[in-house]
Order: sequence, then structure tokens, then C-alpha cells
Amino acid sequence: MTKRLFYILTLSLMMIILCSCELGNVSSNYDESKIKVTLVHNNGTKNSILYLDKGMIITTLQEPMKEDHLFLGWYHEDEKWNIQEAPVIEDMTLSAKFTKIYKDDLFSYVLNEDNKSYCIIEIKSNSEEITIPDYYNKRPITKIKLIKGTSCKTIRLSDNISEIDQTSYKYLIGKLIINSTNPYFEIIDSCLYSKDKTIFYSYMNTSDENVEFTVPNTVKIISSYAFSMTNHKIINIILPDSLTTINSFAFTDAYIRTINIPKNLEFMDGSAFYDTDITEMNVDENNEHYKSIDGIIYSKDETVLIKLPYSKDYVDFSIPLTVKEIGPYALSDMLINQLHISKNVEKIHYTAFLNTPVKSITVDKENPFFDSTYNDLYTKDQKTLLKMSRNHAKEENKNKILEGVTIIANYALDLGVTETLQLPESLNIIGDSNYVNRKYVGYTPYDLAITLPKNIMIIGDFAFYSIRYIPYIKIQDGLANMPDELISIGDFAFANIHHFQHGAFGNTSVIFNEKSRLTLLGSNAFANHAILYQVVLPKSLKYIPDYLFSCCVDLENVTIPSEVIYISPSAFNETKYKQ
Repeated sequence: MTKRLFYILTLSLMMIILCSCELGNVSSNYDESKIKVTLVHNNGTKNSILYLDKGMIITTLQEPMKEDHLFLGWYHEDEKWNIQEAPVIEDMTLSAKFTKIYKDDLFSYVLNEDNKSYCIIEIKSNSEEITIPDYYNKRPITKIKLIKGTSCKTIRLSDNISEIDQTSYKYLIGKLIINSTNPYFEIIDSCLYSKDKTIFYSYMNTSDENVEFTVPNTVKIISSYAFSMTNHKIINIILPDSLTTINSFAFTDAYIRTINIPKNLEFMDGSAFYDTDITEMNVDENNEHYKSIDGIIYSKDETVLIKLPYSKDYVDFSIPLTVKEIGPYALSDMLINQLHISKNVEKIHYTAFLNTPVKSITVDKENPFFDSTYNDLYTKDQKTLLKMSRNHAKEENKNKILEGVTIIANYALDLGVTETLQLPESLNIIGDSNYVNRKYVGYTPYDLAITLPKNIMIIGDFAFYSIRYIPYIKIQDGLANMPDELISIGDFAFANIHHFQHGAFGNTSVIFNEKSRLTLLGSNAFANHAILYQVVLPKSLKYIPDYLFSCCVDLENVTIPSEVIYISPSAFNETKYKQ
């Protein structure tokens, strides 16, 4: 009986171990006190598991790949999960959702949500002019949502196209031709409107320069990217009283200096004036939703800071006591000397400081949500670094981020402040960076040395992009071993590193060990390394993305495990490696 019981217990233990292996790529640092987030890739890759503190935000996560499929997002119980903002409060499963891509010689398509019509996501033709077809596989083509640009110079819309996704206009400027019979769109004076002229879609005049443009008084909505990339074409835009909505990135890259918000505007996306040089912002005093004070836009009740105007010089700014929320992009594209966060601020959006160097940050001691240490901005519990200041390097502990920090938020790092940076062992997530910041006024790249802590799980897009020298991984036996807990590496995360230093570091290899849990790897992640000769990829990896090691001209020795099921044709462009 005792022997039989022993066999039963042994068999049960083996089943538990096998089930654990099937359930996912399990961390060696499992902690039952943490929240368990299971990532279901739905592409042949084993599930990945994140162990996070309760209330943590995943912050960033690389998109999974699936051949001939388009990634739609991470979903929790049929609802798309907001990776950048939603806190994790209980064990949960996030599942990758894909839709199949259909192709012919000229276009790539996906089915719309109604499963009765198609959407064009890529125009592959290089011809001078191309006409969007009415049908594909006997179903109407009703939408355009481009995921990349096109070299085609002229695109004629079919009359079936009823929707052009807002992000597509930046690829279509100056290229669209619309028939007079089209029931949905109309081009007037090189501008694209809805047929009833209530929606302004895109300013497409590429010839005139330094013009003043008046939006017609029929327009109620200015679409996303409507005036983006107009550069010096427009120097002033007059908005009509009929306007009620300004959507995302509507004026990005526009050269305008002054904007007057009309009285009937009800909604303005926080990114509408991102990356502009607007120095004067005014709101009609009769507007019921917004107001301007000293050229700064607030919500009408002054509880939300909407946008600070551009300044070419460093400025001091104290958040007014009325403000409870610093909105999306509110302090972006600025040069801030001293920033003071008042006691009443409860929320700071993760894009609030995008592309803005801040020399020093202080927080009112009575603020229950935020804290400043070494001139940097943290959450009150000091577990999330929200913004690194330029004066970080002047403190005694200039090379350190506080021990206990688990997240470096998106756009928090300012890598122009120090020659070495000590990341805490507690760190789990490094958020996205903005590569534009590497070229920002006042930024001088340093020879930067960083060691990744062993518990790091996620590294975001452009995290360490374009650092002149970075021994970015811990050196063991002369080889660069990536941390085993690392699950996700974003696009361009370690790209464009101009040179490695020989000698003490000898960092010319990227090696993932047997126990590596890496499953998500972004395009161009290690591209353009001047001296990189050896790469060992992990067995956990199934997909090798576009341009992964492109332009690593000395790369010759590459170990690709048999578990890999897809290798992008561009993954090893301009290297010595021969597949």
C-alpha cells in the first residue's frame, strides 16, 4: 500500500510538472504573492508568464508575429487591453488576436469586422498611377487602413471606399484622385473633405508655401493627421466657429505659430498639437469646455492641464493648485528648467513629458500620489520612475535609479544625463523611448554603460537606441549573456549603436542562454551594430522579425535553434551571415 501510494504521488508530481511546461514559459523567480499574467500568443509560441506586483502597468509589450496575419491587439475576455495604462489587479490572461492577410500582386487585404467586405492595408504597386478596385474575392473593398507607405505616385479611389483610416492620410498626401461620383469624399482646392463638407480629412496641397488657410465654416470635425507634415506650407490656420472636434495629431509637424480655439469646440485630443512650434494658444471666452490662461490651455474648470505652448528657451513652470490631471502631451516638446508638481495633482499621463528635457523636478510633500528624489519624478511608493531629470547627474547618487523601482515608464529615461547608469535589481520593465529625444536640442550622447538586471522582463521600443557605446548586457566569460527572464524586446531597442569598445568589455556577442524565456522580439532590435560577430538565439523564440540584425556588417556566426518557424527575408540584410 505504501509503495502504491508512492507511485501515485510520483505520477501526480510528474503530471503537475508537465502541465506547468505546457501552460507556459515559466519564470524561475516565481512568487506566489505576485499577480500572474499569462500571455497566449496564438502563433505556435508557448505561453509566456509575467509575474507583476498588484497595480503594476505592463507599460509596453512587443507585438507578436504570425506569418500572413495582422496583429490586432492583446485581448482580455474579448476586450482589447490597454497595455500602456491599465493596471493589473488580479491574475489574468491576455490573448493575441490576429486576422488573416490576403494578397494579390498589387494589394494586401484583411476582412473588415462585418466579414462581408475588405480593407486594403498595403499598396504594393510601384506604378505611376493605380486604381483601387471595387471588389476582391467577389466582396466589396470599402476601407483603406495602410500599415506602411507606398511608392505609387497617384491613387484613384473607387466609389466603394467609404472609410479611410485616420493614420493613412500621412501616406496619401498629394496622391489621391477621387471621382466626382464618389458618394463619400470630395477634393476641393487640394483638400480632402467628406461629401457633406462637415469633416476635414487632409490638407494635400504640396505646391504652395507660406500660406494662410481658413477651414470652411461647414466643417465640424478635423480628422487625425489632417495638417501633419505640411511643414512650411502653412503659417497660419483659421478655425471656424462650426468646429466641434479636433482629433489626434491633427497639427503634428505644422509650422503654425498661433492657434485660436473657437467657441463651439467640444473635444480636442491631447496629441492634436504634438510636435508643433505654437507659441501662442488662445481659447474663445465663450467656449464651455476649454479656457486659456497666459497662453496655456486648460479644461474649463482648470482641473486638467491640456497644453503648454512651445518655447525655444528653458522655462520654469509650477502646476497650478487647481490642476488634478496633467493630460496627454501636455508638457511635450518643451524645454523646462524647474518643474514643480503641486499637492493636488492626481494623474500624469505617460505621454505628458514626451520629447521634453526637464532640468529639475520637485513635488509638494503633501502630494499623496507622486514623489521627487534626486530631482527625478516617481510614484509615491517609488516603484515607478516617471521622468528622469537633467540634474539627476548632479546628485551624489547620480548613476542610480532607486532600488525598489520595478517600472521605468514610457519616455521616462533621459540618457543624456550620465556616463553610466545603474539599474536596480528590482527592475522588471523598461518602457518605450522616443528616438527623437536622442537628437533633441541640448542632448549630447555619452559613452553610456548599462548592465541589465537579472529580473528584467520587458524592454520597450527604442529603449537604448543610438547610444554611441553601451555594454548593455552583463559580461560573463567574455560573452554577452542576456537575462533569462527577458520575455519581450521592442522595435529598435538596441539599434544603431555606433561602436563597441574593445578591451575590458569585449562586448561583441549577443547570447541568449538555454533558460531564456524570450518570445517577443521587435524589428530592427539589434540593427546597425558596427562590431557584432556572434549571436545565439533562444529555443523559446519562434519568429525572427524584419531587419533584426540588418547592417551588422561583421555578423557572421549565428546560431538559430530548430524551434524557429519563420525567418524574415530581411532579418540579416547586409551581414556576413549566410542562411
